[in-house]
Amino acid sequence: MCEDLIKFGLSERKSKTMIFPEISRKYFPDFLRGYFDGDGGVWVGIKNKHRTHAIHAISTVFTSGSVRFLESLATLLSERGILGGSLVKKERGFDLKYSIKDSLILYKIMYNSKCTLFLKRKRDIFEKYIEIRGRSSTG
Repeated sequence: MCEDLIKFGLSERKSKTMIFPEISRKYFPDFLRGYFDGDGGVWVGIKNKHRTHAIHAISTVFTSGSVRFLESLATLLSERGILGGSLVKKERGFDLKYSIKDSLILYKIMYNSKCTLFLKRKRDIFEKYIEIRGRSSTG
């Protein structure tokens, strides 16, 4: 059975060696959202709490054991207008982190009008931030 799996392209320790798959531009938002739902996260909170002007912020992160995978993802995202981001080495892998502006672009890519399959709790965090941001800009 192991030999059969190797014939299909699987390898040992794939989380550290995986490369980004060929994906049609049409299906990229679905792939991105699926990867995010499995190995991503989003945080909303207040930065600079102790300064004069606290900032409501959002941060999005993609995690992988493979730096090559995240570098490829960052390149594909830059082609879609996501120009920030930072790659951070962690104890057991890497994080690709995005801040406010890029997180909002990620939201638009992942949760477009054709999107029907997603983790509601993660989408709700984005929408909570968008609601807070809308209230603070009008009030």
